[in-house]
Amino acid sequence: MHYLTIPRTSLSVSAVCLGTAGQGILNTDAEAFAVFDRYLELGGTFIETARVYSDWVPGERGRSERILGDWMASRKVRDRVILSTKGGHPLIGIPDVPWSPQLSPAELAIDVAASLAALRTDVIDLYYLHRDDERIPVSEIIDTLEDFVAKGNLRYYACSNWTPQRIDQAMRYAQSRQVTGFVTNQVEWHMALRHATPTGYADVLTHTDETEAVMREHRIAAVPHSSQANGFFSKFLAGGAAREKAIATRYFTPPNEALANRLRDIAKRHAVSIEALVLGFFATSPLTVIPAVGPHRIEHLESTMAAINTPLTPACLQEIARAHDGSVASDT
Repeated sequence: MHYLTIPRTSLSVSAVCLGTAGQGILNTDAEAFAVFDRYLELGGTFIETARVYSDWVPGERGRSERILGDWMASRKVRDRVILSTKGGHPLIGIPDVPWSPQLSPAELAIDVAASLAALRTDVIDLYYLHRDDERIPVSEIIDTLEDFVAKGNLRYYACSNWTPQRIDQAMRYAQSRQVTGFVTNQVEWHMALRHATPTGYADVLTHTDETEAVMREHRIAAVPHSSQANGFFSKFLAGGAAREKAIATRYFTPPNEALANRLRDIAKRHAVSIEALVLGFFATSPLTVIPAVGPHRIEHLESTMAAINTPLTPACLQEIARAHDGSVASDT
């Protein structure tokens, strides 16, 4: 495993981030513990969760944070984990509660306190705002986050599903205060994104050229979710039932089918896996990128970790970039 430092921070993290949205839903608590154990064994250090993860499933609220907190306490490994979580998301699963981000100082205080308690920690290394609320000035939001940093609740903070315009405004305000501001950004980003059909959710944003330009200017790292397009390319090329699952997703479009076939050819030429190419795509970006992955089974985790550790030659990376750009050309 190789490691990198998130720009403008002291956070050294593994090259892949383990997401936990499915833990305790798609597997049991014990199985989740086994995934976390194996991630550490394989050199992983960067784990992310969110206050609302799994709240869409009836029953326990805050399940993901609770499971992760239980595991860290059980294994006594808090000092081995760069811990990130998200807050400020609209409340989920509560009848008659309007869909509205929870970004006021009082609302964020509730989320931060709940996350600290569930995760059984005194400080969160990286805290994301899961959504934005453009009715609130960025100055108020940054000031609120800086208060948490001053109190020792947070080390650094970040954004998720913010527009590039609002990120830029927030960063310029942070600079005027001579504080760090957002250090990472998380949106959907992967090789299949350009030609995927829309999600239908207006507040779930995706990576764009404009977003990338703002991130480059302010030296913000990317921690993209869905970084493997939910395994679209591997499943599509595997054939059989796996291919049928891939075809049923929003990623199945003619340009992405053509891209899958190009990736198959590159993988054969360089004797590497499709997963290695899909994750290697991020190495073609000028940004610091730590892809987030969400396997809930040990075998999927191991194949992902093997992929991130696969060395790719400059020639292979160039072919990945050309294949991705060619998928655009083939659709024009």
